[in-house]
Amino acid sequence: MATNMYALLTTMVFRLPISPGDAPHCVRATLTGKQADTSPLMRTEQATIDTMFGRRKHYYLSMQNIKRACFTALDSSVNDAFKLSNTPGIRGWHAGMSTFAILDQLSAVYGKPTAAALDANDSMYRSPYSAANAPEVLFRWIEDCAEVAMLGDNPYTDKQLIMTAVRHLLTTGLYIRAFEDWDNLDATDQTWVELRRRCI
Repeated sequence: MATNMYALLTTMVFRLPISPGDAPHCVRATLTGKQADTSPLMRTEQATIDTMFGRRKHYYLSMQNIKRACFTALDSSVNDAFKLSNTPGIRGWHAGMSTFAILDQLSAVYGKPTAAALDANDSMYRSPYSAANAPEVLFRWIEDCAEVAMLGDNPYTDKQLIMTAVRHLLTTGLYIRAFEDWDNLDATDQTWVELRRRCI
């Protein structure tokens, strides 16, 4: 998923898990400039360290398995004619290529919407919304249009998405109170994610 699409779903930054190593680091944390406390750890301290290490190791290994599964699925389902290596001297995709690199490559080469498709998408984005539809339908529809615009390198701004959703929701007459509260929020808190959370 593109970073800007992910940002429409949550304000939490996604970070790939990194390898925690082969074994937990069983020493107490010390402040810079302070002498390390080398006394034996209590059983509860050791258990806490082991639990945190196990969780980090699990996330890391799960991510490795997911990467392999995604690479295998893409490699087996895409024709070799569409596979371009990112390493000179190697033909096609190779195990060293990340899923992100492969998807970015496919999107850049084959996933760009035509000018006509972008125009049709913009017309859909600006079309009237039926008040009979649930807010989930509106948000999904706007997000779908935003995704096509991003693929066409002409994305809508966060403010454009918010104003379109607000305009449509206000025409229903059902969200007057919610938007009174919305107007009282700081400008920095008036995000797409927050609007979606309040209305769905």
